[in-house]
Amino acid sequence: MRPVDVIRKVAPRARPEYVAAFEEGDHLLAAAGVTTPLRLAHLLAQILEETGGLTITEESGNYSAARMCVVWPSRFRSLAEAAPYAHDGEKLFNHVYADRMGNGPPASGDGWRYRGRGILQTTGRAAYARYGKRCGADFLGNPDLVCSAQYALQPALAEWTDAGCNALADRDDIHAITRRLNGGYTNFAERVRWLDVVKPLVGSVELTPAPAGLRPLPSPAARPAPASRIDPVGAGGSLGAALVAAWKAIDGHAPWLVVALLAGAGALAAAQFIRRT
Repeated sequence: MRPVDVIRKVAPRARPEYVAAFEEGDHLLAAAGVTTPLRLAHLLAQILEETGGLTITEESGNYSAARMCVVWPSRFRSLAEAAPYAHDGEKLFNHVYADRMGNGPPASGDGWRYRGRGILQTTGRAAYARYGKRCGADFLGNPDLVCSAQYALQPALAEWTDAGCNALADRDDIHAITRRLNGGYTNFAERVRWLDVVKPLVGSVELTPAPAGLRPLPSPAARPAPASRIDPVGAGGSLGAALVAAWKAIDGHAPWLVVALLAGAGALAAAQFIRRT
């Protein structure tokens, strides 16, 4: 079963941008090594818990004082300490996420700006910067891109692989996976429940290949400089060179627009030759 088919079956209320990300994301899962039933089941269990069945895009911060004492016991040791932040997400996240995860002090607003988003709830300025660089997207300038159909899977899979979760999934170790991704065991019973729901559905993992011409996005450091890839007319400006270049482009699966431009260059070269003769 394809991952997106599992999503449709277990999360009928999933947000359309998340479904679209999985629909077009088989090649990303393959590149991340999520190619076995156990790996996929564990990944989906974590995703489904983090996003409430793929219905949540970001942390709301709408916590009661009692809940804050459970989630952040070291920061709120009493209801009285938590009360000023109750049901005020911006104030809460600017407090609990300040001066860590790459964020600045409370006044910087980083805690709220870079709160948890996306299918694995990417959190903290450092994570947005790191995964934005790897995905070739400005997550710092536009944090909502982390939730978009185009990018939703990429930061989540980067986090999954960085944490070494494939090896942990091979051991069927949901405790270790949760600790690596969550930093603790928040809502652990719900993660286990989702794993029990997903496992029976994933007898095999079917991944469709990437569409022709689509390759995984390289890191910015590895991306080639934006130089001209082909000299369409050739060093001597000859029609023959243009045709050879066009043929190489077609044989190398160049995008159709490149081929069209090459053909136009060939016609121009031919016209110039006729005028000279």
